[in-house]
Amino acid sequence: MNRMLVMGVVLISLSAVAAPDVRVQGLFPGAAVLIIDGERHLLKVGRKPVKGVSVLEADAHSALLSIDGKQQRLTLSREVNSSFTQAERKQVRVSLDHESGSYPVYGAINGRSIQMVVDTGATMVAMSSQQAQAIGLDYSKGTLRPITTASDQVMAFELRLDRVSIGGIERRNIRAVVVEGSYPTVVLLGMSFLQHLRMQEQEGVLLLEEK
Repeated sequence: MNRMLVMGVVLISLSAVAAPDVRVQGLFPGAAVLIIDGERHLLKVGRKPVKGVSVLEADAHSALLSIDGKQQRLTLSREVNSSFTQAERKQVRVSLDHESGSYPVYGAINGRSIQMVVDTGATMVAMSSQQAQAIGLDYSKGTLRPITTASDQVMAFELRLDRVSIGGIERRNIRAVVVEGSYPTVVLLGMSFLQHLRMQEQEGVLLLEEK
């Protein structure tokens, strides 16, 4: 076979392999939570691409993506499980607090009730040491390491929570961090919990649904 033809075939094959695998996990006005080659990313309209993927537009129903220069519109990924029907998936609806611009939700950590805020920008569930003490969490057994907040880098204890639940949705063995002091002022329900759910926001209501 002609050497140049062989090289052409190899280059075409490599190009096909290089195309990223992209799934939509969460949809918000102007942003989407995407799983790109198995890694989770929060991408906003106008921000720089991640692995060749950028968000051109997004709303509660779909996201228009640019994937390696090609436009593709995707909706929330639906993973089929023959043991359950769509109607049996548990859902929680969270209303927007217009004053703070956040989605507050009451839930429980290790069976102890506590107020949280849905935060897709937080890698893990995060709380202050005051909040941890209030629910009887012995965070001192965690691993002390630096974490980056929105404004600074601080030391925090990383540990696993036995149970985290909101409404009828519960997940176990959830990664979390505890920061000494009073910050954050409310527990951040981060992606270590939210990654197990589908998220869809429309007209001031955030729908959280089991996968």
